[in-house]
Amino acid sequence: MGHIGIAARSAEVGGDAVVQSGPYRLFRHPLYLGNFMLVIGTLLQFRPPVWLGVAVTGGCLVLYGLMARAEEKHLANAVREERRFSWRRAWAERWTWLVTLAVAGMCLLRTRLL
Repeated sequence: MGHIGIAARSAEVGGDAVVQSGPYRLFRHPLYLGNFMLVIGTLLQFRPPVWLGVAVTGGCLVLYGLMARAEEKHLANAVREERRFSWRRAWAERWTWLVTLAVAGMCLLRTRLL
């Protein structure tokens, strides 16, 4: 988020440029990859029934795949842009940071209590 900012957190497909700096040099959709890894980590930690794990994993793959495809279509002719990391843009995601820390804390507690 420090590279693309809060504008990426919208229910609407938008954006006016394709960011090619930071993690976007390596992956077209690093936020989706990170979110998917959080889901997988949470599933591994809490060990739900196999059918539920498969359903959640499949649902995430379909959802993020559709979102990525819509963004690619929207940004097909957009300007390519290099952006420097900004703590101001990253701070806009403080609620995501808190949720991530809460999930990590729950996983740590669960590990310690087992």
